[in-house]
Amino acid sequence: MMSKLTALVNGASMVLVSVWFIKGEHEDGAREELMEVLKLLESELGEKAYFGGDRFRYLDVSFFPYYLSIHQLENTVESRLGGEMEAKLPKLEGWTKSCMLRESVSSVLPDLNKLSDCIRPVRKQRLDEQA
Repeated sequence: MMSKLTALVNGASMVLVSVWFIKGEHEDGAREELMEVLKLLESELGEKAYFGGDRFRYLDVSFFPYYLSIHQLENTVESRLGGEMEAKLPKLEGWTKSCMLRESVSSVLPDLNKLSDCIRPVRKQRLDEQA
């Protein structure tokens, strides 16, 4: 099962770039693909605290930065997945909050407001370059 989850995480991380940094005919497909992957990950998470059950493991560590990026982009920069992440992906949102409460995670997290401020100009520049 872990190899399936690892493949899903890898897929989510690759599609993430397409959703926020590419526009045009492939944009809608990338957005739908990302939501499908996130919903699959959420179903695999189920009622567990972490992907490894009650223990915070490698998969949680490796996926957390990608999901946090998705969450930040969606909620503070620009909604590309239709907003309301908590309503659409409540288990992943709960998992994110649990991860953020861990000292090993919270002690290395950047200020999320500053992160959003850094992302906006990069995205604008990339979209301007594609125009």
